[in-house]
Amino acid sequence: MKQKVRFVLKSRGLNQTCSNVAEKALELIETLSGDIARAIYDRASLATHVETTHDEVVQLKRYIDTMLFDLLAIRERANLKSWGSWGQI
Repeated sequence: MKQKVRFVLKSRGLNQTCSNVAEKALELIETLSGDIARAIYDRASLATHVETTHDEVVQLKRYIDTMLFDLLAIRERANLKSWGSWGQI
C-alpha cells in the first residue's frame, strides 16, 4: 500500500517532504487496522470457548462486519446477497 501512495503522490508532483506525512499516516492506519483485526480474532476465539451472551455476540459481529466491509471494500450492505438472517442476530 505504501508504494501505491508514493506513486499517486509522486504522479501529483509532490516532493518527498510533502509525501512523508501521507506515508506516515498510512503506516499508522495499517498498523492499527492489524491490531484491531487481531483483537477481534482473540475475542471471537474466546467467545467460542466460553459462554457468551447474545449482546456480546452481536457486538462481536458488528466488529467483524466493520473490518470485512473495509477490507473487502464493500460500499453498501445491499451489495451482499447472502446477508439473510445474519443481520437479525
